[in-house]
Amino acid sequence: MPGIDEVAFQLELVQIQSSDVLKAKFGEEGLCKFWAHSTHQFHHCQRLAIYLLTMFGSTYICKSGFSTMNLIKNQHRKRLTDEHLNQCMQLALTSHRPEFSKLAMARKCNFSH
Repeated sequence: MPGIDEVAFQLELVQIQSSDVLKAKFGEEGLCKFWAHSTHQFHHCQRLAIYLLTMFGSTYICKSGFSTMNLIKNQHRKRLTDEHLNQCMQLALTSHRPEFSKLAMARKCNFSH
């Protein structure tokens, strides 16, 4: 990986492998938390670990986005503008789910007399 000093990386790796405290911490916290909270003492190993951990997640998100876009374009091809496609993509890919019952309860109905 560019930007990582190979010698410094190997020294950090040897320190991590020889430390029982770090091995125990890794066992308790798990892979992601260990590298997210690791100190600057192991900067090169941390950079490589975070790079590898995020590589596949971002690839999945990208592929998922393109699949969603292709589905939306097939369904609404004739009347789809770039702005409309952007809005449809945001709605399709968001993980936020509105609580409609709460929103409806918060609104007051205006009854005519």
